[in-house]
Amino acid sequence: MKKGKLFIIPFLAMAIGTLSSCTKDDISALQEKDNDLQSQIDDLKNEVASLKSQITDLKTEMAAKIQEAKDDYGAKISDLQSQIDADKNALATLTSTYNTEKAALEAALRAEIKAVDDKYAPEIAALKAKDVELQAAIDALDDSSGAEATGLQNQITANKNKIETPISIDTRSAKVTQECIKLGASIINDVSGLDYDKNMVEIISKNPQIKIIIQHSLGTPENMQNSPHYENLMDDIFKNLNAKVNYAIENGIKKDNIIIDPGIGFGKTKEHNFEILKRWKELQTIGCPILIGLSRKSILDMQNTQNEEKDIFTLALNSILINENIDYIRVHNVKIHKKLQELI
Repeated sequence: MKKGKLFIIPFLAMAIGTLSSCTKDDISALQEKDNDLQSQIDDLKNEVASLKSQITDLKTEMAAKIQEAKDDYGAKISDLQSQIDADKNALATLTSTYNTEKAALEAALRAEIKAVDDKYAPEIAALKAKDVELQAAIDALDDSSGAEATGLQNQITANKNKIETPISIDTRSAKVTQECIKLGASIINDVSGLDYDKNMVEIISKNPQIKIIIQHSLGTPENMQNSPHYENLMDDIFKNLNAKVNYAIENGIKKDNIIIDPGIGFGKTKEHNFEILKRWKELQTIGCPILIGLSRKSILDMQNTQNEEKDIFTLALNSILINENIDYIRVHNVKIHKKLQELI
């Protein structure tokens, strides 16, 4: 029994020794691996800490830049708002000054118009009285005959000769033209440009003392404002008036007696009318004096305005034409234009 125990004990000791040796090696290897892993973990922790620090620095830097941008933007907005406020104040001042000067100018013009009205009131009243007398004589002449008619005609002629101002008659009718010439008319304004009555050219040619205004018009008074259209406004007007001037000359009318009118408001839009005002000198090569009549017309865009105010704006536009040496202007209010002519 003792021998068996002695045999068994060394055997177990050797087995345990072998097992203990293997376990220590494995543990040592595991410890080394654990150390390596711990080292890697420490390195990663350091890297993470470094990245966190960089992120914190970037956040701080970005926050500073954002705040700087906000401050800069706020300053610019403030400067811009200040400039806007300053411009608004300047505009308000200019508007106030303009309104004040406009009111003063209108008041001055009205005062001037009244002064001229007062100055020429007696002469106008006298002319109106003569006009009434002439009209009465004409009406009586229509109902008279023989010696009575001759007497009335002599009366008309006597009164007519007292009026020194040339008289212009607006008519498209050759018959009306003939009668008006007998009564002393000096100028015939044919708004149809010799198109309406073919006998007009003959009547004018037989009266070499009469001047004829040949006006451009698109269509007739009944349809001329129904969407007027031109391929080339000034070219079309030029060709039309040039052809009519040549036609008049070929039929015995002296060129010196011809006045041309581009026809503001006759088959023209507002834009057409203002283009004519800018480019009327292009018609000078036709070789005839040029007349423009815009007085109280739709070009002023003042249909529902009193004539007194229309006359102010008519005067303003005509002052430009006068300054550009237009040959003739047709107006309603002669007095204020006469005063303007004296001033400039």
